[in-house]
Amino acid sequence: MNGLDSVQYTPQGLAWTWGGGQLRNVANAALIAQVYAKKLTAAGETAKARHYQCWALAQMRQIAGDGGRSYVIGHGNNPPTHSFHKAASCPPKPAACGWKYLNTPHANQHVLHGALVGGPDADGSFVDVRNNSASNQPFLDYNAGWTGK
Repeated sequence: MNGLDSVQYTPQGLAWTWGGGQLRNVANAALIAQVYAKKLTAAGETAKARHYQCWALAQMRQIAGDGGRSYVIGHGNNPPTHSFHKAASCPPKPAACGWKYLNTPHANQHVLHGALVGGPDADGSFVDVRNNSASNQPFLDYNAGWTGK
């Protein structure tokens, strides 16, 4: 958290810990901060709890698009449309599906509503291209913290 750790932040205010798929760390840290805030509130430490709640909410809002773009497919402002996902990039049936569609410049044919991608670089830049798997690939573990309460 700002002032309490050595975590780097993007210019937009998103915590950034290391390379590919770093939003999983941010989402999971935000979930842990929310859980800890509930414990602090129960212990009567409401001011400290608010600090953790505000930090977690700010991070989740950045993920959802407050920094200028959403990193959640199908949600918010300017969400990713070229996720590195075979099934999402394939044409509708009855056309055959294959990895060759990963190299097309067109937006994915199928929207993975709610899937969280890896996220931006340390400088806050994000290029929505399918072959950038480190930034634009959704994984189940990315969504664990994003969907938790």
